[in-house]
Amino acid sequence: MMTTVTETAAKVDAWIAKEYDSLKAALISNNTFDPDTFHDAYLSLYIAVTPDIDKNLYRKLFNAIYAEIAKNKAWQSFRSVNVQEIFFTLLKSDEDTESDEDTKEAEPYITAQEVKKYARQTLTRDQFSLFVLRFEHNLTYQQIGAYIGRGKDYAKHHTALICKTIKEHFNPQIAAV
Repeated sequence: MMTTVTETAAKVDAWIAKEYDSLKAALISNNTFDPDTFHDAYLSLYIAVTPDIDKNLYRKLFNAIYAEIAKNKAWQSFRSVNVQEIFFTLLKSDEDTESDEDTKEAEPYITAQEVKKYARQTLTRDQFSLFVLRFEHNLTYQQIGAYIGRGKDYAKHHTALICKTIKEHFNPQIAAV
């Protein structure tokens, strides 16, 4: 007797309901449990299972899908840059990082709050939105482009202009170049 897609989906749902605690416990014991990844793996399993796959293979398939999704999420997290405080501390240009023995004054420390306040006061609403998406929410250019309905090149170009504006404000020597 052939099983239909609906029957297969029902089998997957029943299996997940039965094995949920066991799967979660195994992932927690390995320190790899992430609720979002678990949910994504469940949805992918739901899509991947066909009527000809035996119910005994669901766990192996789920674990493989979970591992692949976790690996992709980890890789994606390295593609985006979390700049927070350190970005704003390092706004100086490369020429300014060379040691000047004549200069005895300590360089002022620029906080993220100062930069954000300046950005809010100076940038247009759209520019400030790009600023927040890139530097607070740590979205990639591609994600920003998709979010605002433009391409990643648009997001990259305008983010670079925003950074230039901020750098020129906090380091006036850049404006002279």
